[in-house]
Amino acid sequence: MKAKLLALSLIVAALGVMAKEAKPVWELGRDAIDPALTQGAVQVVDGVVRVDAVNQFSLPNTILADQKNFRLEVEFRLPESGKPGRINLFSNMDTQAESGLSLRYSPPGYNAGILCVNGHVLFDQRRMLAENEFTKVAVEVRNGRVSFFANGALVGIAGPRVKPSSLPLTFGGTYTRQKGESASYLLRNIKLYELAADASPKTTPPVGLTEKLDIYVCIGQSNMAGRAPFSGEDANPIENGYLLNDDDEWEAAKNPLNRHSSIRKDLGMQKMGPAYMFARTMLQQPNARPIGLVVNAKGGTSIRSWGKGTYFYREVLRRTAIAQKQGTLKGIIWHQGETDAKDAKWLDKLKALITDLRADLNAPDLPFVAGQVNNVPLINEQVFRLPAEIPRTAVVSSDGLKAMDRWHFDTPSAKLLGQRYAEKMLDLQP
Repeated sequence: MKAKLLALSLIVAALGVMAKEAKPVWELGRDAIDPALTQGAVQVVDGVVRVDAVNQFSLPNTILADQKNFRLEVEFRLPESGKPGRINLFSNMDTQAESGLSLRYSPPGYNAGILCVNGHVLFDQRRMLAENEFTKVAVEVRNGRVSFFANGALVGIAGPRVKPSSLPLTFGGTYTRQKGESASYLLRNIKLYELAADASPKTTPPVGLTEKLDIYVCIGQSNMAGRAPFSGEDANPIENGYLLNDDDEWEAAKNPLNRHSSIRKDLGMQKMGPAYMFARTMLQQPNARPIGLVVNAKGGTSIRSWGKGTYFYREVLRRTAIAQKQGTLKGIIWHQGETDAKDAKWLDKLKALITDLRADLNAPDLPFVAGQVNNVPLINEQVFRLPAEIPRTAVVSSDGLKAMDRWHFDTPSAKLLGQRYAEKMLDLQP
């Protein structure tokens, strides 16, 4: 009987939360648009408002004071005589402060909804807008974590947490400086809900973190992020292996290891990369200490995105500094180059990256191991020259590895690549 009463009380409590969340704190048509927060001519006709690059409106900042727990819904389509163009469906993104979020629409033939968090693109949902029909999109933020929905389906959950922005939430306006962007869109059913904070208990730190860790940073593009399928034993936690998560805390390391990258693509794309077998091989060595991994990779990125001063570079420094509170930085493994397959100066950029990271991490002799990519001679020849030009670096060969497609190594090859990274890292250590 007690169990039934407890279950009933939980249901009532859940319904109470749902009821509390069911009433929007702001709704188009129910709540007036403040003329002081509009640009151009903005009118609501039969619950529909037309916005473009000039005509736009904002909500008072007081509605989203903390910006930590809310859900914003909007339906949009082109007017019947409308011309496709780029538009901010809604945005409070401050690119200079790298804070806030933005949901953009980029027209046919791209036809994609683009979610940006802290000034950086996280997701783009293709084939989004049907002709002469409204498309429903939503962004939900709980404790800073961002989820993106299109027509009721979850597109993805962002890796980084959104940083609160001082800018107002604005509907309309273009995100491009391209001339002639005069497209307009119809918006309706704009609803802003206040959500209850996530009451789930915080994950307790893993057992064993009274010990100091050997810290390794794993960065690069898609092969480092992991694209190889895994199952069975490879889905289990790595014994004595820890992963820095997106709460800047340590958890048991298990695939996909790029799950907490602050720059990654959709979580569903993250699978197994070389960091998995790298960690396992390092831990098999005599007297090995527990390992802490900082895995912060993103597929499709050029080496230009990783240079000193970029967001990617700053995230490497930030997350590594947090990790070092629990141990000693022992090395960096790097796998990138597919996007720069035609760049004859790629090695110069890599050398600059290594030099800058060592200086900013105050680790002039930090071991750095780079890996060859799949069948790109121009890049692989440059990687091969690295140890002769920068001390305390090494190269991992891609000879004998097999790819699932043009770029991505299959499961056995991802494991062998990780083992090779470990062997080279051990060679560089005293």
